[in-house]
Amino acid sequence: MAKRPSPAPAGSSKSPGFDTAHLIKVAVIIVAFICAAAYLATVNMELQNDYFLLLTPSAVTIPWLIRLGVAIILFVMLSGVLSVLVRPIWLALIACVLAVVIYAMLLGSDSATWTAAAVLGAALFFFVLYVGKQLKNQINFSAHPFSDMKLMLLSVLTVLTCVSFGLGYVKDSTRHNYIIPSQVNSALGDFVVLLVQESIDKQPLKPEQKKAAIDQIRKTAVSGLEGMEKNLGPYKSSIPALLGVTLFSILSTVLFLLGFVPLLLARLLFALLKATGFAKITTETREVKHLVI
Repeated sequence: MAKRPSPAPAGSSKSPGFDTAHLIKVAVIIVAFICAAAYLATVNMELQNDYFLLLTPSAVTIPWLIRLGVAIILFVMLSGVLSVLVRPIWLALIACVLAVVIYAMLLGSDSATWTAAAVLGAALFFFVLYVGKQLKNQINFSAHPFSDMKLMLLSVLTVLTCVSFGLGYVKDSTRHNYIIPSQVNSALGDFVVLLVQESIDKQPLKPEQKKAAIDQIRKTAVSGLEGMEKNLGPYKSSIPALLGVTLFSILSTVLFLLGFVPLLLARLLFALLKATGFAKITTETREVKHLVI
């Protein structure tokens, strides 16, 4: 799969690298790769439009996390397929540019999105060129070059998700003029009440007195959070970055633990492509020059 056929014999009218079947296969891989980028953009757009998916997890958070995992795994796996099978390599690089542009256009027109997309583009270029170079140096095909670079790509994709999360906070806080969302204040108030609920229930108080005590605790907790919000006013511009870093540390840990999944699926896909005849192993003869005495 990784090695290209030797040049066609003299007088041959057909170039094995550019025949119709080869171009169709290249087109299929490129389209699948671009679709994976578009799907990743769609999933991150969901987070950007509703960043409470991760800030205050609810019943809809788990399905979204599953979609995010599928999107990232598909993108990494197809990046490996693209870097291994699409030749000439400049076609793979053009596919990377198209995927990055489509990702940014689907997600938004703000500078942060385009900057993050540019970082993704640089990572993809490095990924494709590295894998291509390593494959040339291999005697027998293996997916080790893809394995070596997958963590780098996973890190960049995690950053993209964190950027979407931060942009969701910035847009919503600007629209409603807040630093700490009211949903967070309410959730934290409920959490404080939950912590003291058992001790209050054990007190020999009348039901109305218990209710009044709980209401007072909730009110005090919310008031304290509102006071903290005022203190955070001068640092409002730093909050998205702080939230993004926190989210990155959580997501990156999970994705690194699951980093073997894209590699495993890619190996299975390579085997399937070989078994179906979509890809094949070829052997080439090389001339090697050495300086000897």
